[in-house]
Amino acid sequence: MSCTKEQVNLLFKYYKRIPLRQAAAKAGMSINTARKYVRGAPPGGQSTPRNYLTRPDRFAGHWEEICGLLKNDDGLQAKTILEYLIDRYPGVFNESHGRTLRRRIERWRAQHGTGKEVYFEQFLSPGKQSQSDWTDCRELGVTIGGEPFPHLLYHFILPYSGWQSVNIAFSETFESLTSGYMKAVSELGAVAPDHRTDNLTAAVKDSRDPQGFNERWVGFLRHYNASPSKNSPGKSNENGSVESRHHGLKTALDQTLRLRGSRAFRDIAHYRTFLEAPCASPERPPRVIGPGRASSAPTTAATPLE
Repeated sequence: MSCTKEQVNLLFKYYKRIPLRQAAAKAGMSINTARKYVRGAPPGGQSTPRNYLTRPDRFAGHWEEICGLLKNDDGLQAKTILEYLIDRYPGVFNESHGRTLRRRIERWRAQHGTGKEVYFEQFLSPGKQSQSDWTDCRELGVTIGGEPFPHLLYHFILPYSGWQSVNIAFSETFESLTSGYMKAVSELGAVAPDHRTDNLTAAVKDSRDPQGFNERWVGFLRHYNASPSKNSPGKSNENGSVESRHHGLKTALDQTLRLRGSRAFRDIAHYRTFLEAPCASPERPPRVIGPGRASSAPTTAATPLE
């Protein structure tokens, strides 16, 4: 609310003798408006734009370093940079500084750099379903021993909790599917009664038939007291939880690689160790192994999820 100069003069006249709330009432303005004028707002008009900080600037002494990271790779996210600062300067930064850093980086990008997304919301029930699919990781540009490392990650998730496990693979085969599933339920120690996949040939023989699964896949899951399910042809969003988490997984890997400053690894074991942190699930980090490291046949059935 804007007040006239006469109202403000009245406010200050009464405020010398009576409490601010009473002075505001006599001057015909609200208590909040009165406080504004007592704090220095000009009468009858807009407040003067604030050109000072209300608290110390945590990033002032580190802004050149932050700009250096952004200039080196404009794809770095504010969250990644904040995690870097928290690790590098213990006790100086914490999660509460994320909003300020995000705004500062947005302003920096508006002046010096560049730079959005969509997802399908699903109704999820705890303990009812697990999902899996492969995701192509060639775009990460990883090299092993100086050579390009084209590979897939078998990605297993519990849609409700977000628990996940990954397994390095090189093709979408039945062996890759079963070894990845065995590894995941072994780490989890439990089994969801329904396991959903896309219409991949390793599990499905007829995509048009709702029950058109490969006998080997049905038998494999029966050992774990689980049943297969699949999304309808052309409707990958029915397997959308794992599909959407592919993007999150690879974004986390890409961000960590950017911060690392190199995508080169001396061997696959070195790369597996690197994968453990970005692939960590909310409850426990997945232990990443390569093809052939899991046994070729199921051992003992795990308990059902509750």
